[in-house]
Amino acid sequence: MAYHYGDRTAYRANRLTLNPLAHFDPIGFLMILFASVGWAKPVPVNPNNFDPKYNIKLANIVVSLAGVIMNFILAVIGALIFASLMKHNQVIANVRFTRTLLLLSYYLYQINLGLLCFNILPIPPLDGYWIWSTFMPAKVQNFLNANSRSFMFALLILAILPFNILNRLMTVVLLPITQIIDSLVRLII
Repeated sequence: MAYHYGDRTAYRANRLTLNPLAHFDPIGFLMILFASVGWAKPVPVNPNNFDPKYNIKLANIVVSLAGVIMNFILAVIGALIFASLMKHNQVIANVRFTRTLLLLSYYLYQINLGLLCFNILPIPPLDGYWIWSTFMPAKVQNFLNANSRSFMFALLILAILPFNILNRLMTVVLLPITQIIDSLVRLII
């Protein structure tokens, strides 16, 4: 999306690709292995490079929403595949293939739902910050920017603590999104 608005930062850094190796972060990968929480390198975006014919604030919101919307679409696709297989599981002959597809579609749904909810948090450098910051007073933006590392560290600690503390906090965001996706799936299937 940023490329569409005139920002060539990701393109010049060879990061405008679906190749996962271009986005690989070794520390984020190790954290997935040892703490079940990880990350990739963020795709660089510089709103100052947006073409002046566009409203910069609106373009920045659209760019930030792109990933969140993609997570939503992938979660819906995962839920649709899962629900279809559950509804028609007696018809499908290959049980092993069906179980594998059920598991993959369930993970597609769960992982993208989690990413969506995490990424809309209004904490820099997450996409949610760039979406919500447009509506925040400058004082709040400055506070969040100044303390972004502390917030990210706190989120990391909450994610690796026992008792799924972060999951419980995320339920506030997850519940309405899950209900929307479930309603869409029921409408379609």
